[in-house]
Amino acid sequence: MPRETGDASPRLGVSVGRKVGGAVERNRVKRLLREAFWATADELPDGHDFVVVARPDSAELASREGESGVERSLRELLEKAGLASSQTEAA
Repeated sequence: MPRETGDASPRLGVSVGRKVGGAVERNRVKRLLREAFWATADELPDGHDFVVVARPDSAELASREGESGVERSLRELLEKAGLASSQTEAA
């Protein structure tokens, strides 16, 4: 969502409901989402707010693939929305 004053860096809002899992799992998903977002922030337009709603499968993705899996998934979502450029991850 673009902000009225579009001169600031992108901001992130995260929503992780109870269906994702217990408090430990939810906090891990939130942490990984934040880390993945800031890893892609340079590619995002300034002056926008992003809200990510984690679905129940996100806890499984986080435990199976960790930060790299969450970042890849977030990058795919942003590319689909036309908000981030296609870029391969440095391994």
